[in-house]
Amino acid sequence: MDEQNINNNQENSMPNIEPEAVNTMQTEQGTPQYDFESQSASGDAYAYNPYRPVMPTVAVTPIDAPSPEKKKGLLIFALIMAAVVLLCGSLAIGYNIGRNNGDSGKSFIEVDLSAKPADTDMMTAAQVYKKVNNSIVGITIYNNEYMANASGIVYSEDGYIITNDHIYDGIAAAKFKIHTSDGATYSAKYIAGDTRSDMAVLKITDKVKLQPAELGNPDELVIGEPVVAVGRPTGAETANNLTAGYVSALGRRSSATSSYTMRFIQTDTAINPGNSGGALINMYGQVVGVVSYKLASTEYEGMGYAVPMDIAKSVADSLIKNGYVEGRARLGISYSEINSVTAEVYDMDIGLYIASVDADSELYGKVSEGDIITEVNDKKITGADIMLDVIESSKPGDSLTFTVVSEGETKSIKAKLLADKGSSSYSQNKNNGNEGNNTEEFDFPFGE
Repeated sequence: MDEQNINNNQENSMPNIEPEAVNTMQTEQGTPQYDFESQSASGDAYAYNPYRPVMPTVAVTPIDAPSPEKKKGLLIFALIMAAVVLLCGSLAIGYNIGRNNGDSGKSFIEVDLSAKPADTDMMTAAQVYKKVNNSIVGITIYNNEYMANASGIVYSEDGYIITNDHIYDGIAAAKFKIHTSDGATYSAKYIAGDTRSDMAVLKITDKVKLQPAELGNPDELVIGEPVVAVGRPTGAETANNLTAGYVSALGRRSSATSSYTMRFIQTDTAINPGNSGGALINMYGQVVGVVSYKLASTEYEGMGYAVPMDIAKSVADSLIKNGYVEGRARLGISYSEINSVTAEVYDMDIGLYIASVDADSELYGKVSEGDIITEVNDKKITGADIMLDVIESSKPGDSLTFTVVSEGETKSIKAKLLADKGSSSYSQNKNNGNEGNNTEEFDFPFGE
């Protein structure tokens, strides 16, 4: 993941511009930050193109049959047709077995997003809680030194749990216990995670039969619509907790615990440590988002963020199938945004000021530090979102056309996007001194 985050409080290398005037991108290895003074979330040029699962196909090798004699044509034809029927039946069985098992032995889960039921009144908060209670779990994350709590959502009957990637950050070789609503506790293993989307998948190792959550379509949400959050902020082994609020904003770009942005559902529903990985639910009992984080500052109140369920589902499906996020693209640059005010004050072009170019980017050697990208695919870049939206609607290998101002001259440059499989906060490396049994509770970073 190469494209970097904007931070208004960080200095940049732009000539003759004060640090406060331009948002400066962080490096991939940089510490994620949120600029509370600017009251705006950091942006990036990292592209998220939600993975859409592709159903497996069956390759059929043609079989050359001997030409029948004319006098036996009808009989041979009938025999061939019977064989074809049997072959198709066998292929259909193989296709369905392949869908369920796959070559790697992993199950590929098909989870649909439900539409809001037509001509149905909204539920009360109590009714929503009753519907989803069995589908929300508590998660204990621990090793020999640390222990923490989080929440999760039952994704499949056989024990796949979706949650946040940041819940195990800093807990080396983390282990997991899943606590269900009936009081049972199960061991679980890490399947895969993705820092960029803050999504992760765990799998209960015991044989279980759980109640998967009904997943709703976040595209049907409207600002001002009531929602509730259900999770376990008071402890993984306690009963699920419900808080209520409204949808405050949709498609709001922000960053969770990574230094990269994506579009979130913003809500004023109370979000507390331990809610991470829990459910944001509409008043039809459908999970429309995965609770990720909130802004924690004296200047902010009631600003929580949830990963939209269409993105969460796409990432989770890909993590289960591949162990990484498939179909996501990146450009390979870091930049600073030049908005209209900055451009006017410093007599510059509006666009993205290039701070650095990765060696594997197709822009490497074609652009230089200090160049300004003013257009992408003939779209004027009036803000970082323009670039991000174009990349997010593209795939690795797609070619984009950039208009670049370099030393006063304007030129057109083409470059293909790179694949970005992502990375996870999960680490198999054990901490030094893990031989002891000292454990302590700690809160996850909220808005740091």
